Amino acid sequence: MDPAQAREFLRTHHHAVLSTFRKDGHPQLSPVIVALDGTGRVVLSTTSARAKTRNLQRCPQVSACVFTSPFFGPWVHIEGTAEILPPALGLDREALVGLHSALSGEYPDWEAFNEGIHADGRVVIRFAVERASGITGR
Repeated sequence: MDPAQAREFLRTHHHAVLSTFRKDGHPQLSPVIVALDGTGRVVLSTTSARAKTRNLQRCPQVSACVFTSPFFGPWVHIEGTAEILPPALGLDREALVGLHSALSGEYPDWEAFNEGIHADGRVVIRFAVERASGITGR
């Protein structure tokens, strides 16, 4: 499977398990919701205090298994090099709005949404799909 096929799957499937590396080299797994930004990069939202954020600050290598709502069905495994976009960079709103819009449509109060981003200490994790594998058809 090539990255373009994986991105096509991610356009309609958003449940994933993200893998990062702990300090001791062991994997740390987190259930997450993912979407694609306007350039086809994978984006997800978390807080700066989470283990996945700290792990990615040390080692930006990331992988995720993205699957359908019925667990035993099509899936893709993606890998990439993550970047963390903290609110201080001013990039969080655009990426988070895009993530929310891709998953839920138009938000009723973007000002409240913006305030919530900063109150929660939200960051965006973003990465390009560098490698992909999986089973998307049955």
